[in-house]
Amino acid sequence: MLTTGLTLFSQPVEAEVLVQGEWLADEDYYQLLDSIPEDCELVSNEEYRMMQMQRADAVFLSRGHVQDIGWQDWRGSGKTAGTTGQNKCLEAIRVMISGSRYGISYQTHIQDIGWTHWVSSSTSEWSAPMSGTTGQSKRMEAIKWKIFKRR
Repeated sequence: MLTTGLTLFSQPVEAEVLVQGEWLADEDYYQLLDSIPEDCELVSNEEYRMMQMQRADAVFLSRGHVQDIGWQDWRGSGKTAGTTGQNKCLEAIRVMISGSRYGISYQTHIQDIGWTHWVSSSTSEWSAPMSGTTGQSKRMEAIKWKIFKRR
């Protein structure tokens, strides 16, 4: 199946169970912790659920790098990063949470490469690192993310 787009919703109820509640191997867990700024902590499943139910001031933003197109503009919650109906691979992504005290750590699974290292961004597009590849014609096949908050 060709990955052409990714949509981040402001209320990812199903994704919360699979992603936020996922058990990680020790190596992945410590790599994730290393990617989070020192003045931050991971958000618990319950706090994440409450954040979504209260429609916190957090806005998920994503920016995709598409095969033969390049980087797209930032897209808000519920908007697709990538393309639909154009048969173009989504190769990389930048993700952030805007307008809140929350940040996001994420990693992607890349065709023929596997899982990338965890990267983290806070509330600025300048601090939203890329996960994936560009110029290698490798599609992004999956993404995992964890939410963190500033203390």
